Amino acid sequence: MNHNPVGWFEIYVQDMDRAKRFYESVFQIQLEQLNSPADMLIELRSFPMSKDQMGASGRWSG
Repeated sequence: MNHNPVGWFEIYVQDMDRAKRFYESVFQIQLEQLNSPADMLIELRSFPMSKDQMGASGRWSG
């Protein structure tokens, strides 16, 4: 991927494994694990992101 996918978005899901399989299959990418904020116990995933490219990556939380 030559650029980051979008400005930013979040998708809240109840079944992270199901959402991960779906989006990885549709977009043919591997979602990356993100660290959860210290005060929250949630699983976060994002599109791959390159810090030296424009745009940002979206994330899924569940």
